[in-house]
Amino acid sequence: MAIVKTLLLPLVLLSVTSIAQAVAAEPIRQITWEDLVPRVEIYNDPFLELTPEQKFDLIVVSRTRGPGDFPS
Repeated sequence: MAIVKTLLLPLVLLSVTSIAQAVAAEPIRQITWEDLVPRVEIYNDPFLELTPEQKFDLIVVSRTRGPGDFPS
């Protein structure tokens, strides 16, 4: 068992140092405020095209039906 430990420790240290060198090899880049701004996708909102009466009907239907009443 002692032989396994003496052989395993150098292998683990070698692999850790090689991984650390690979990570350190990436070029350093400066992060600006523009890099931190989240990117938001614009999507088509179908509710924008509804008339006020259609929106009201949708509210009435959603309040009278339960969560399990809508088809999937």
